[in-house]
Amino acid sequence: MKKLLTDWEWLSIRVLLLGFTVFMWSFITEIEGVRELFGDAIRTSGLHEGDYMWGFRHFIYTFTFLIITIIQAFRIIK
Repeated sequence: MKKLLTDWEWLSIRVLLLGFTVFMWSFITEIEGVRELFGDAIRTSGLHEGDYMWGFRHFIYTFTFLIITIIQAFRIIK
């Protein structure tokens, strides 16, 4: 039975999907209301006044996607 796609074509699709996922992941905080969902807060004093401090959910979100990205990168390399 003939394969639908070669191994190299599947690998290319996986690399594209991983790149697209990471690219889209970078836009999430620009959506209105997402910073509040993540529990982020604006700094009111200090050197970085006006910048956002990440909330707990933001760290969980980031580390989850980081782990998924690393797993997929290892699978692609393998």
